[in-house]
Amino acid sequence: MMIGEVADLLIRDYGVYNALSTDGGGSVSLAMEDPLTHVRSLVNSQSNGAFAREVATSLAVFASSMTNVTHTVNTSPSGLSFSVDGSAYTSAQSPTWSYGSSHTIATTSPQPGPPGTQYSFNNWSDTGAISHSLSGGASSTTYTANFDTQYQVATAVSPAGAGTVTPATGSYATAGSTVGLQAAANAGYSFQGWTGPVANPANASTTATVTGPISVTANFTAGPTGLSGLITGKSGPGNARTSTITLTNLGPGAANAASINSFTLTQTSGAACTPVITSPLPVLVGNIMPSASASGSVTVDFTGCAPANRYTVAFTYSANAGVVTGSKTLYNQFQ
Repeated sequence: MMIGEVADLLIRDYGVYNALSTDGGGSVSLAMEDPLTHVRSLVNSQSNGAFAREVATSLAVFASSMTNVTHTVNTSPSGLSFSVDGSAYTSAQSPTWSYGSSHTIATTSPQPGPPGTQYSFNNWSDTGAISHSLSGGASSTTYTANFDTQYQVATAVSPAGAGTVTPATGSYATAGSTVGLQAAANAGYSFQGWTGPVANPANASTTATVTGPISVTANFTAGPTGLSGLITGKSGPGNARTSTITLTNLGPGAANAASINSFTLTQTSGAACTPVITSPLPVLVGNIMPSASASGSVTVDFTGCAPANRYTVAFTYSANAGVVTGSKTLYNQFQ
């Protein structure tokens, strides 16, 4: 092979820097230089051992830089966002980079998916950080940002305020993983069971396997209890006289969804009149923990009734879907 043919071969097929030299005595030397490190090495040494590039009678032929190489940058699952040199994408890219050139690839985490789904960054296929720099390689390379699919775990308590659940609603867990669930009853309640895809519905401490977005509810029941009621205040003008009724939970259980169900006035003295109850009944008071109290109000229109008139007032109340009931009668009441 002639010297010129060797030069063409190195330039065309290998992209190396090279130098050809004739030393005046008729011998030929070939030196090659690495394009990155610039280290030179002789292929065929001259008699004086000098580098061919340094011979005054050299004929140097230099190759161009390494041929540009096309690479691939994408995500798994596909369609997630990433960036190449600061430009954002959501589909696979095929950048062409010069050998040894510097570039940056990056992504973000977590990324949203369909309802109840998100994607959490796991790694880049080249083991780089979530955002990192790299050098263009001599051969085509695929850089993939790998993500874990995660699903939302929704938790709830029924009835509201009856207890707590761990983890709190809205957390995410990796697809295929098992999450621990723990229910704890508040005072006056006891755990009844789970609804939803749990391993052991009857156990307050259980697990659920995350194969998609899941929703679980810890159900509680109120223990036996008792209620008392009393009018604790009156206010407002005669045509809108408001009585405040306070219900107290005597324990030991909770009083859930307590309400004032009825309110009546029976006149016992004075000129006859007809008071009108204007409040819609029942009046919801709410959940009452043991030894706690809560109040509701009932408004009466006493138009046409003398202030000195006397009445017998009676009202009823209940809680825990009617399991707990009570009533109160008060005599010789003014407006």
